[in-house]
Amino acid sequence: MDRAAFHVKPGQVISINAERSPAIAELARKTNAVIPPYLEVDRDNLKVTLAREPLPDEIPAGVEITRVVEFYAR
Repeated sequence: MDRAAFHVKPGQVISINAERSPAIAELARKTNAVIPPYLEVDRDNLKVTLAREPLPDEIPAGVEITRVVEFYAR
């Protein structure tokens, strides 16, 4: 995928092509990031599956959703 704003749906798989991006693949294998509960990770095959849509409280962003909704409701 070449779009940053691509909408991933539950069940879809995101993967890294190790042949095309060896540096990114190696970094992905070595990372010790905390995996959110809505993702299923397969480090050996460099794949992540969106198991379900995340709940608003599970999204690690400093965003107040109500303020965004209020802004666009104007």
